[in-house]
Amino acid sequence: MTSDKGEGTIWTFGRDVSTRIRHEQQIKQFNQILDKIIENLPAGIVVKDINNNFKYLYRNRESYNREIPIQEALGKDDFDFYPLETAQEKRAQDIEIARTGKKMHWIAEERDGNGNPIYLDKRKMKIESNDFSPILLNIEWDITEMEQMKRELLVAKEKAETSDRLKSAFLANMSHEIRTPLNAIVGFSRIIAESTDEEERLGYYEIVESNNERLLQLINEILDLSKIESGIVEFTITPVRLHPLCKEIHDAHIFRCPEGVELIYEPSDENIVIDGDKNRIFQVISNLIGNAFKFTTTGHISYGYRREGKYVAFHVTDTGMGIAPDKVDRVFERFVKVNNFAQGTGLGLSICKTIIERLGGNISVTSEVGKGTTFTFVLPLESTSKTEAEKKEEDNQETTAETHSTEQRGKNAAPGDSPKNEEVGALPTPPSKTILIAEDTESNFILINAILGRLYRLKHAKDGMEAVTMFEEVHPDLILMDMKMPNLGGIDATRIIRELVPDVPIIALTAYAYEHDKQAALEAGCNDFLTKPFTQEVLKETIKKWLDDKG
Repeated sequence: MTSDKGEGTIWTFGRDVSTRIRHEQQIKQFNQILDKIIENLPAGIVVKDINNNFKYLYRNRESYNREIPIQEALGKDDFDFYPLETAQEKRAQDIEIARTGKKMHWIAEERDGNGNPIYLDKRKMKIESNDFSPILLNIEWDITEMEQMKRELLVAKEKAETSDRLKSAFLANMSHEIRTPLNAIVGFSRIIAESTDEEERLGYYEIVESNNERLLQLINEILDLSKIESGIVEFTITPVRLHPLCKEIHDAHIFRCPEGVELIYEPSDENIVIDGDKNRIFQVISNLIGNAFKFTTTGHISYGYRREGKYVAFHVTDTGMGIAPDKVDRVFERFVKVNNFAQGTGLGLSICKTIIERLGGNISVTSEVGKGTTFTFVLPLESTSKTEAEKKEEDNQETTAETHSTEQRGKNAAPGDSPKNEEVGALPTPPSKTILIAEDTESNFILINAILGRLYRLKHAKDGMEAVTMFEEVHPDLILMDMKMPNLGGIDATRIIRELVPDVPIIALTAYAYEHDKQAALEAGCNDFLTKPFTQEVLKETIKKWLDDKG
């Protein structure tokens, strides 16, 4: 535009772009931050262009065993970086998700660059928008630490549950094992006080003494294992002549050997001397022989030793019932009993293992069901810890005096013989009544016979199967039923008898004293429940109550 004076006018136009620039800077900054976040996330992120043959649009990493920079990845696909089989598997997944639109989610176990296992939470999904072509998003979260922690927690949980089961089984077993000898001790002590027959009292004294020893052994086993494992008990290492030691063991156990079973010492080199703790070696062999006594009814139990280089191998072999294959590996675990009907805490073999390992050796077992079992332990000829020979011996260390006893316990009282003393506290019940006693422990039946033998006709069944058979033969007026018996337990025997006769009184008489034990007995068909140890008065009153109700 020109004025009359020839002057020109210039128009300028402007726009404030500071806001846009600021926004662009913010977006750039945000993208940088986002890139850093994605880069440092414990996740692999891959974006593929579905319409461009699944070429990479973005990726930071994948599977954590491959580092593929984004500059190398753009415009390429899985076939450029993975073996053919892996790439084909990935492509098949991509095609399926692109076709169906369904998201995939799974946990995969893979290996990192060092060959270590890693666990990945994998997700694949299709993303569609009107603003861009469809893409495929793949996210892999590294959950290795979480998965390992989860598995460790599961293992810990299983161990805790196993420990809890073992504890419960141990407490129930200990209750039974303690109450059984207590029943004889309490019962016979009362009868001894009331008996006037000297020979009879002597027989009962021996039964009480035998059960005292059994109770003491139970307590000692628990204390022994705890002390040995905690290191409280010090081992006294001295030269030990094996031949005299094994002869002492034979003399100590020969009279305890079950009827029909032979105890055989197989001598080897009589000059062998090893560095060891004589009392503890005596204890281990005695425990193994005592364990064999429980499971051997015919044949023999043999033991001995032989030199093998710088070691001596000991063995205890029996011709007993053997151990089931699924239980052989567990016999040395504490509180584990391969046979629930045998007496004991389930600690004896665990104690043996601990002692042998403390002496620098090892112990193992082989067994065949129906043919027998062999325990073998190996000790070094020379001690690996000579300084222990100078340590002071524990005052409460088990002495050999107890194990050297050769008296035969509990065999002087003949089962089934009525007591010779005068009747004590006789109930006004006709002597024609018959009671079937289902009891596998001989001393317990002798006690019941001493209490009830003059009042009723007693029939003795030594296990549940015999109780069922004798029930059909003698048709008793009442049954005293032990719960834990070989061949057939009291619960099952009661159920069978209940199917035959619904109204015969059955009284559970057991060393299992927990409430759930009582409920199990009552649900099986028992009318009443008595726990051992029992008193004469309670036993007689309970029997009188049910016989009076029946009569």
